[in-house]
Amino acid sequence: MNSYENRSNQKKLLFVNGSEKITLDDINPTLSNEDILNHFSNLYPELTTAKIVDLGFVDGENKIEFRTIAGTKG
Repeated sequence: MNSYENRSNQKKLLFVNGSEKITLDDINPTLSNEDILNHFSNLYPELTTAKIVDLGFVDGENKIEFRTIAGTKG
């Protein structure tokens, strides 16, 4: 069995807001990353402008980060 066959559909989802990281539940493995982001933006409004970063497979899980985009005060 090669390393590709060992990969699962399990996603590790992290909401990254500055230095804070919050682990989010993979509510449905069949949903797209965008759908998951939209779902959690109801709980975390900062996610409405977040960037999706797919870090690939880390420790057998597909690691996805939702990173907020820091605003600037003028």
